[in-house]
Amino acid sequence: MGKITFEVGAKAARLIGRENIADVDGALIELIKNAYDADASCVCVWFDVPFPYVPYEIPVQKIQQILKDEDQKKVLNYYERSAQGSYKKKEDITEEENAELRRVLANYNRLIISDNGIGMSLSDVQTKWMYIGTSDKEFNYISDKGRIKTGAKGIGRFALDKLSVISQMYTKSKDDKLVNWSINWEQFENSKLLHQITAQIDQTEDSYEQTVRELIGSRFPKAFTDAHEWSRGTTIVLSPTREEWTKRLFSKVNTNLKSINPLETVDPFKVFIHNEYYPEYDYETSDVSISVKDYDYKITARFDGEKKLTVTLGRNEVDIHKKKVLFKEYEKMVSLD
Repeated sequence: MGKITFEVGAKAARLIGRENIADVDGALIELIKNAYDADASCVCVWFDVPFPYVPYEIPVQKIQQILKDEDQKKVLNYYERSAQGSYKKKEDITEEENAELRRVLANYNRLIISDNGIGMSLSDVQTKWMYIGTSDKEFNYISDKGRIKTGAKGIGRFALDKLSVISQMYTKSKDDKLVNWSINWEQFENSKLLHQITAQIDQTEDSYEQTVRELIGSRFPKAFTDAHEWSRGTTIVLSPTREEWTKRLFSKVNTNLKSINPLETVDPFKVFIHNEYYPEYDYETSDVSISVKDYDYKITARFDGEKKLTVTLGRNEVDIHKKKVLFKEYEKMVSLD
């Protein structure tokens, strides 16, 4: 009897990525977690999103300043001039027309996520980033800085599909050149088998810091100080956006960021968010930290993944260095030497 092998359908990767992450805010949080796991001291998120959703009304100035002439004509097919001087969407446009309108406007939306973590080498991108079904985090779950890695195992790369049609990545490790990687996720619509999907990759002599500065530098002055070094890291550019962003989702991102490293108890991890068109959702993590004087006790637990669990208890409510300590246990006074 002969043997046959399985083929993996392109739809399988889509199920892992776009359809496995409920909302776009969750996909973005996964990418920020990746920066934390990569021992970044900071990550910058720039929402350059003039059209987070298809607006019911658009000011004339916004159309003239942002849209190209050709796209102005396309968009104005679906809007009519109001008495107030702005443009209001026509009531009778079809779902197909609304989808086309959203596609045109989404081309002007861009998200950029930049971190100064350990980055990836060409080999890392080829053998880890492009490897589906497992993650290095399953085995190396503690970073070099001692962080417990938070990202979902292997989900981050597919979060890109949730966020954009085309994704471009710049990444540099300590001892390798800058790697440029890009993919058009629309390939999954027309390909049956996973091996038919391709990404573009090459290396350049460009400086990672200069690349990041050209993309986002002027918008994040606090990130480019002596406190943060940018010789390596990973930057992802997402455009055009795939799904709509609402003010509720902008707010959810800021709220959920507090769970990644809420009080900076391990080492500094700053998140800077600049929202170009909705500045009320700009965000920066606080510098609050817990010092020894701020707690009565602290428990640290480490599990080796097999049999050994080590628990360290740091106590401030009693002086454990005293020769004798008296405490009360079930109405009985006990001396602890």
